[in-house]
Amino acid sequence: MNASARIACPGCGGLNPRDVSFCDWCGRSFLSPGRQISARGVRLGVALLFTALVAAVVLLAVLNAQRPSSTQPTLPTPTQPRPTAAASTPTPPLALAPTQAREQTPTPSPTPRPSPTATPEPVRAARIARTGGLGAYLRREPSTTAAPIVALREGTQVTALNQEEVTAARVWRLVRDPRGLQGWVLADFLEFSPES
Repeated sequence: MNASARIACPGCGGLNPRDVSFCDWCGRSFLSPGRQISARGVRLGVALLFTALVAAVVLLAVLNAQRPSSTQPTLPTPTQPRPTAAASTPTPPLALAPTQAREQTPTPSPTPRPSPTATPEPVRAARIARTGGLGAYLRREPSTTAAPIVALREGTQVTALNQEEVTAARVWRLVRDPRGLQGWVLADFLEFSPES
């Protein structure tokens, strides 16, 4: 670029292109004082323009909120149909009447049949037997690991109640001893009286 295409800064003497407004070397303005626009004035103008824009948007929003909207469709309110002159007497809804009557009346629930119950075995008199003279334990639960209540000697008279349990393939019987204590004894150790 030749020197004729450049402009010298009057402040620092630096050469600058002719189309610039400020010196690239010292920042001095090449414009006359009447044509210079201060940065402060530009900032003030931008701030005023932004404030006016925000105020206009707020004003439009307020006016739009107060005006009834014509773009939204109004929903029809449910009204009773008016009878026309041709149909002066309304016809009853015959198809709905039986359905409504059926819905309003409760359907009778089937009466449950009583389930057949097993006839309880009568209470029988028995005695402790077949223990080899060792006797048997009256236990709290039908199991050999259950806690014993009392030891019954062989020959002790007991009352066999109407309850049996099978535990570990062994039959246990609920009995009551002469003192009224109730518990479980292996059925193998019970011998029932012939008269019972």
